[in-house]
Amino acid sequence: SIGLILITVLICVGPRN
Repeated sequence: SIGLILITVLICVGPRN
């Protein structure tokens, strides 16, 4: 589902920023 991908991207970009 799209929600799962959205959460994954958020976690991946979160610490990066």
